[in-house]
Amino acid sequence: MLAYYFMYLEQGAAKVRATTCFAMLASIPFAIFLLVLNYTLKKNHIFISIFAASAVWLILSSALVLIWNKTNHIIIQKI
Repeated sequence: MLAYYFMYLEQGAAKVRATTCFAMLASIPFAIFLLVLNYTLKKNHIFISIFAASAVWLILSSALVLIWNKTNHIIIQKI
């Protein structure tokens, strides 16, 4: 929380808003990672489950970063 305060002091509200939007988007791949891990643990060993969930997380995170880099100015301006 202090990081947001200092970011606000140094870079302004727009940067804090952009950072919070990215943080909310970043939670989506992690939530799906947990769902995949929970589901695969019912049928597979822990190593296979972690590998599968990590692969899903990597794909989703990479896609979201690419989308963010192409559209972040549009998203922030609309907020």
